[in-house]
Amino acid sequence: MCCVFLYFDVQSLKVSYLFILDYSSLSADVYIMKRNQQKGPKHINKLSDMPFRELKVGKVIYRARRVNDKTGYLVPNKCEDTDKTGLYFSDLKKLCLGMMFEYRLKSVDLCKYTVVKPVALYVGKYSFRNIHPKRYFNGSKFIPNVDTLTSENISHYDKTAIPIYKDADKHFSKIPSSAYGEIFISSKDMHHLSYVSKHTYTREEAKEMMES
Repeated sequence: MCCVFLYFDVQSLKVSYLFILDYSSLSADVYIMKRNQQKGPKHINKLSDMPFRELKVGKVIYRARRVNDKTGYLVPNKCEDTDKTGLYFSDLKKLCLGMMFEYRLKSVDLCKYTVVKPVALYVGKYSFRNIHPKRYFNGSKFIPNVDTLTSENISHYDKTAIPIYKDADKHFSKIPSSAYGEIFISSKDMHHLSYVSKHTYTREEAKEMMES
């Protein structure tokens, strides 16, 4: 399930939408852009040269979804920002539950997963464009709306993404920005995860957790 959050890029002074719900306590540069936007020239790297962090076996991550969602717990979908296929997760429960207030939902299912095989999380939501940079860049000029290749459908992490609602600053201000963000698991890495359980949270229960 993709969840839409609104963010402001202080460098480009642009507001963008991010399909999110996730993280692991890792850090990375944040580039908030839609498929038709790009922040300046990129460094050209091969996949083997790109920085990544390993999501280790035994790591617990979470994903929030609507209670009436009838799809499977590990069924990937398309990210409209990147054209990649997979799912977004987080190791921070509060980040997942924050979507309830963003969308004014009465309840959500917080699903729990464990990592059963290591996953390479490449740094940056748009780092996949460095694999075949000529597809996305004409010199220093960005080429918008390029369909993502299967080889570019990589898992990634990015940081400092929070839902937008009235009390968000209060709920997240005491948490270091390096301690939350997004984890995207690509469809080809989905079998590295195992669904464990789910718990349905009401708004009242979520609010109590957010304020604890």
